[in-house]
Amino acid sequence: MAEVQIQEEEFINPDIEVFISYFENLNIDSEYDIYDEYTSENYGNIDVSLSVEEPISHIQSLTQEETETEPNQQQTLRQQPVGSKRELPVQTRKLIVQQLTTLSKEPDRRLPRGTIKTIALQHNTSRWTIARLWESAKTSMQNGIVIDVNSRKRRRVGRKPRVFDMNLLNAVPIEKRTTIRAMASALGIGHSQVYRMMKSGNIRAHTNSIKPKLSHDHKMRRINFILSQIIPPTIENIPKFGLMYNVVHIDEKWFYMSRATQRYYLFPWEEEEPYRCVQNKNFIGKVMFIAAVARPHINSAGEVLWDGKIGIFPFTETYYAMRRLENRPTGTAQLRAITRVTRDVLRDKLITEVLPAIRSKWPANGVKDIWIQKDNAKPHILINDHAFNEEAKKDGFNIRLVCQPASSPDMNILDLGLFSALQSIQFKSFPKDLNDLIKAVNDAYDTFEPKLLNYTWIQYQLCMIEVLKAKGGNNYKNPHIGKQRLDRLGLLPRQLEIPQELIDAARQFLAHGIINLNDLPQDD
Repeated sequence: MAEVQIQEEEFINPDIEVFISYFENLNIDSEYDIYDEYTSENYGNIDVSLSVEEPISHIQSLTQEETETEPNQQQTLRQQPVGSKRELPVQTRKLIVQQLTTLSKEPDRRLPRGTIKTIALQHNTSRWTIARLWESAKTSMQNGIVIDVNSRKRRRVGRKPRVFDMNLLNAVPIEKRTTIRAMASALGIGHSQVYRMMKSGNIRAHTNSIKPKLSHDHKMRRINFILSQIIPPTIENIPKFGLMYNVVHIDEKWFYMSRATQRYYLFPWEEEEPYRCVQNKNFIGKVMFIAAVARPHINSAGEVLWDGKIGIFPFTETYYAMRRLENRPTGTAQLRAITRVTRDVLRDKLITEVLPAIRSKWPANGVKDIWIQKDNAKPHILINDHAFNEEAKKDGFNIRLVCQPASSPDMNILDLGLFSALQSIQFKSFPKDLNDLIKAVNDAYDTFEPKLLNYTWIQYQLCMIEVLKAKGGNNYKNPHIGKQRLDRLGLLPRQLEIPQELIDAARQFLAHGIINLNDLPQDD
């Protein structure tokens, strides 16, 4: 008689380790072979004699002991779905046949009551699967042939994918391809098939944003502005952008107390959903901030010498309560947001907060000739504002204002990436009042990584190259060069080079004054 050959690495399921000690020392008086075609090996002979009178009671006792000693493991097992559709591994099928053969009784191979159910629970499968496998094994033993435990499934199984002619998609107008159900209705197929086409990569989802409308004059001014940022070529170097270390970008933005809709991830059981309420969702509490940033100073070793953060300042005012409330006496100082930001308010903010912050935070070895770039909003002060220019020349500084091209948010660092990042961080704090909102915005500004700010300045140069390619337009895809990867490799450039052919084409466009017919007014 031979012993049962069981390799330790075959027991890949922790739920069947309980049977290992039971099958180690079995006596053999009859032989059956189990065949696995995946390895083309004969796994030896299987003993069908019993060393105990009721092996099933032994299994049940082990299960009871596990329940007493490992309640957490048994609780996890009960939470798993019994009769799952996963395919049983070949080694697990071989072990199940060994268990059933050992526990069966001669001559008709009858199993003790509850055996199939117990083994199905041990292997986390359906009892019908165990019964079907056992019937196949009994038939093989009665016919005296090798027991085949391999799966009967061959190659690819399941429903075959439906073939769809992708050329039909071109006939569907883009206006009817805004939702999955709308596109499915236009194509005459089910929406589930459209979803599978998305998952397979045959079609892709695209979120489209509205961009500012540009006239021919806007495009010409955008090209002129970009050409002014380029260092002329030399004998050894091709044209490239300046370092921009003496430029400060400023802009304003409203920051809100909360989103109108907020996504949460809750537990599957009945967790209480968050409750949020306002008097009117169209008038959620908000504060306008003005931010100022410059390009960070980072050496070749990646060390941040100066973070480039000038500051972010809220438009608020202090007033004194006129009436007494339960928790507030008359005359208590209160803070409120300035909802109407005029030119005088902006001038006062620049003179009293922005300019002092620039002078106090500017690097000692930095150039004192500084340009403040702003957009063309109507409340902004003029570039020749007398009060501002007098204040800008103090302490040896020569600070001047310059306007970016009109309708060009892609020409400002704050609109290009900083404001969206700050807003995303600020929404995680869930402020309850005005003071909490101001603190959340300031914390988001302080925690913003200087290297990410430097990446935005490089993205600014990439966008200007794309604008030149688009002849001053804004119909271009946001370019990506893998800035973080280049930074890790020490290959991130500080200045991007521009092909001379692109500059010549832009100058030719300006010289000829080519006008797009689509920009001309149409006759009624």
